[in-house]
Amino acid sequence: MACILPNGSINPSGEIKGGFGFYVGEPEGATFSWEDAKEVLVSYAVYFEPGFKFQLGGKLPGPYGGSTPEQAFKCTGGRKERRDECFSLRLMWRQNGTAEVYGYLPSDNQTTQILSKVPPLSVLNPKYGFSIGRGSWAFVPGQWTTVAIRVRLNAIESRDGTHIETKYEGEIEVFANGASALKAVGL
Repeated sequence: MACILPNGSINPSGEIKGGFGFYVGEPEGATFSWEDAKEVLVSYAVYFEPGFKFQLGGKLPGPYGGSTPEQAFKCTGGRKERRDECFSLRLMWRQNGTAEVYGYLPSDNQTTQILSKVPPLSVLNPKYGFSIGRGSWAFVPGQWTTVAIRVRLNAIESRDGTHIETKYEGEIEVFANGASALKAVGL
């Protein structure tokens, strides 16, 4: 599938129509449920034409999830309510093709500390999301870049039916052209 985004487009509802997304449901007759998934890997190839001007930045598709399909779908745009019930991890480019993961994640001290240390640069925007590993790889005009983002969910256990304990086994890893470009563990 190819998607061409016109110059000046910023989203599907903008004056110049642009943007791209895809949703994966369970195949008919599937013997599994996405609700039981503990790990997911999303991969695609991106091509920016020669001379492409990256300007301020743009977002690309990535995995998301949550406690319910409705919570998962709404995990964007600086949402604060029930933020601990969902995540969204999209790839993003900044000026000169500098790449990063842009995440909306449950906010807790351990996750924030770990993500803040992902090199070469990670920045928490208290109003919106988390720029993770900015500059870990780059998109180059005139070249295909194959990216893959792997997410492993952390485990949550109920000790007595009321108290919930997080096990901090979550991981985020990005591969660019087959090489691991960014990895965060213990989330």
